[in-house]
Amino acid sequence: MPLIGNTDLVRIDLPVEGEWVEVKRKLSRGDEIAVQKAITKNSRVEASEFSTAFELDGPEAIEAAEFAGLDVAIKAWSFPQPVTPENIRALDADSVEAIKARLNELYEAPRSDAEKKASTVNGSTPSKTRALSPRS
Repeated sequence: MPLIGNTDLVRIDLPVEGEWVEVKRKLSRGDEIAVQKAITKNSRVEASEFSTAFELDGPEAIEAAEFAGLDVAIKAWSFPQPVTPENIRALDADSVEAIKARLNELYEAPRSDAEKKASTVNGSTPSKTRALSPRS
């Protein structure tokens, strides 16, 4: 299905027996952008003729990088408190690491430009022996 909602969830067991979280099985494009936006929220880009510099506000960037994905992915859990950004930040370190490890398995990393170029087009495999086209 091309639409990704908040109902297709995967349960992740946490280190303490009986505790769990449910996360989205897949992220939508909007989810991915929300994570990027959270991480770069307080950033600044400066461009010159020779380079582009990207600068992040350190403390806020560290927090966003750690929790932006969790804020988007976690939809339910075994705790009596509601799932909120504040409560996600109150999770113990072992639970956060267990969740992040499983999310890394669930969510494929985006393909690099080199991988995209190396992929086949319309089902054909690029030929390494193809002759160069003549130049006019």
